[in-house]
Amino acid sequence: MISLLTNLKAKFSTLPRAGKWGVCFVAFLVTYFGVIEPYVTFLGGINTEADRIEARLRERASLKGKLTNNAAVIDAGINAFGIPELPRIDDRSSALTRKLDSVLAGRNVTEKRRLTRDNLPPLTLGASTTIKRVGIELQIECETPELLAVIRELELAPEVSAVSRVDVRRISEVNYKTGGGLLAVSLVVEMWSVSTSPDRPASSDSGSNS
Repeated sequence: MISLLTNLKAKFSTLPRAGKWGVCFVAFLVTYFGVIEPYVTFLGGINTEADRIEARLRERASLKGKLTNNAAVIDAGINAFGIPELPRIDDRSSALTRKLDSVLAGRNVTEKRRLTRDNLPPLTLGASTTIKRVGIELQIECETPELLAVIRELELAPEVSAVSRVDVRRISEVNYKTGGGLLAVSLVVEMWSVSTSPDRPASSDSGSNS
């Protein structure tokens, strides 16, 4: 090994100046790409992952602070005004009826019949949460554009939990000039009420839109 190094040193000393610089340059490239660059890449990956972890920790700390502040505001509101009382099912039923009257009155719709259906099968969520369903069945007569407008308004209304059924039957000849024609429509509009078993601390009514 010592003799090999001695021979290499002797050969190196006999090279011209340009040759010596060339050998040094090649040695530098080998050292850089074989050792330095992989190490720099490794350090860069570690720094990037550290930045990601730091960003996640900052985000969690910010979220925790927001939740703490919101909880303090809610507690202050409860202390000042008491626990809020959710709307009763009767109040929401009246609100739904008023909404139906408003939607139908704003369109060219003839209402033929309205029937409350409080015997709809409930929905079950988990072991202790039940969604009670109250439906209002409407039978109306209108043309296609009015029907689409009515359904859209009901779907967007906060008083309506779901439009669960729509049956359509044509009762007049199609007007090919206007594309219209009278339709007989039967639809069911639902209002939901969420209740929990006695072991759950809270119960509420659900008026969310589907």
